[in-house]
Amino acid sequence: MTRAALSALTAVLLLASRAAAQQRVRTETSLLLGPAPYDLSGTGTEFAAKLGVTSRLGRGVFLIEPSIGYFAYTTQFGGRSQWIFPELGVEAEARLGSLRPYLGTGIGAGFETRAGPNQVEFTMHAAAGLRLRLGGSWGARAEARLRSVDPFAGNTTDIGLGITRGIY
Repeated sequence: MTRAALSALTAVLLLASRAAAQQRVRTETSLLLGPAPYDLSGTGTEFAAKLGVTSRLGRGVFLIEPSIGYFAYTTQFGGRSQWIFPELGVEAEARLGSLRPYLGTGIGAGFETRAGPNQVEFTMHAAAGLRLRLGGSWGARAEARLRSVDPFAGNTTDIGLGITRGIY
């Protein structure tokens, strides 16, 4: 191999590895679905869903995630109650290869619609989860989110599994 060819090959490898390193996901969307034990106007377990957009804050370990959640259940008096939870969370994430465990906290609101009067409540949450890069821009995610509704008057615990799609 000539000296010029070796230099060209080295330059290509260095540029390729730099490009791959720069392809760190900056923002990703996720959809999580799963059971949610609750203690609101009655207790039980129902279905919950969450759609979120997570963005890295600089090059560090902190992320910000605005999300919107959905939860519906039957009240202790037999009525149907539906909640929409727009929330804003902050997460700290560790990077362990393709695994990214995280812890987070945040605040939001709960909008309840039901047969009686609708209501709006302040919410707080704590979350623990794991993101897994599967290849390309796709990934999987698991999360447990403990949400306090009308702080300390009621709660839900969303246990979600889902997919993520990154934007480079």
